[in-house]
Amino acid sequence: MLLNSMVPCNLAPSVHSYTPIIAALYKQNRCLEVDEMCERMLESGIIPDHVLFFVLMKNEPKGLELQLCLLMLQAIAKNGCGLDHSSLSNFDKINSSAGLEQEIELILREITRIDLNLCNVAGSIYVSALCEGGKTEAALACFKNVASAGCIPLLFTFNSLIKRLFQDGRFEDVKSLFEIMQNEGIVPNLQTYLIMVKEYCKQEDLASAFGILDQMKEMGPKPNVAIYACIIACLSKQGRISEAETVFHRMHRDGLDHDEVAYMTMIKAYTRNGRGDKALNLFEKMIENAIQPSSYSYTALLSGLVKRKIRLKNLVDLMARSKIKADLVLHIAWISCVCGNITGTKKRWHMTNRISKRARDLLFNLLHQKAS
Repeated sequence: MLLNSMVPCNLAPSVHSYTPIIAALYKQNRCLEVDEMCERMLESGIIPDHVLFFVLMKNEPKGLELQLCLLMLQAIAKNGCGLDHSSLSNFDKINSSAGLEQEIELILREITRIDLNLCNVAGSIYVSALCEGGKTEAALACFKNVASAGCIPLLFTFNSLIKRLFQDGRFEDVKSLFEIMQNEGIVPNLQTYLIMVKEYCKQEDLASAFGILDQMKEMGPKPNVAIYACIIACLSKQGRISEAETVFHRMHRDGLDHDEVAYMTMIKAYTRNGRGDKALNLFEKMIENAIQPSSYSYTALLSGLVKRKIRLKNLVDLMARSKIKADLVLHIAWISCVCGNITGTKKRWHMTNRISKRARDLLFNLLHQKAS
């Protein structure tokens, strides 16, 4: 392992060495190994940061944010400040949420007293945990306390608060917080803008979403596929399919190559608005452009077309040409698609499409070949 090879080379691993490995282990669902690696990392004296906390929080079960935050702050206090957190603890009170908050705030005050830089990291972790747990007022209070201690909050802190305030419907507070960022000279990053566009699209406030897109084009950073995809999906929801097409093509004009996410967002927009033929054509174009669709993309196409009575033979032929491996999810989607093309008349069942029986036979043969 590369991590183990660092020590003989007199290279000390840092939190930045461990974080990508932990993220990769989560992707492979190797959670026990994550626990072992985290324990090994913290015992070796490494100081955790907000990026590691975010990776852990994103993958751990919901509701454990404060427990995870406490673990991170205890490690910061011990490895970064030389504090014995056990002398600060009040173990009989930390079984409740309020007790956890008291414990965290006690450790945070001690970290602030010793090292303002670590206070910034610890405060950011605590604010993020509170935001994730829906404790907006407590998060804002912590944000103000960290700032009043002489720290300029991290961009990560602002992003956590912006997302939480959006979720609470406090749009004016979002604007105020954004102004504070600008006054402090903190430049929004791609994640900041993605949070804002996502939340505006959830509210179907496309004027504001387009405003963010225009601002990014003028001032940077360059919008990514996820931002365009949010806007396309929202336009689709409102039935504004021609405008969705315009944004899809604008993405390419602005220098972004269409990837699988971009294609599938537009394909879903077509199927949602009854444009099955266009959806199929775009899926074929994706294959022609050497983008290999996953089984999940093909399943999404099937799910969108099943209610449109699309000719099954076309879908079977498309699957054969796209070289998609048939898995359990795909089999279930095909079963739903075939059943969706069956109707009943006078208690006699028949396929609605004249060639559906042939398509069904082709499908079963194809799935058998791919599964074997």
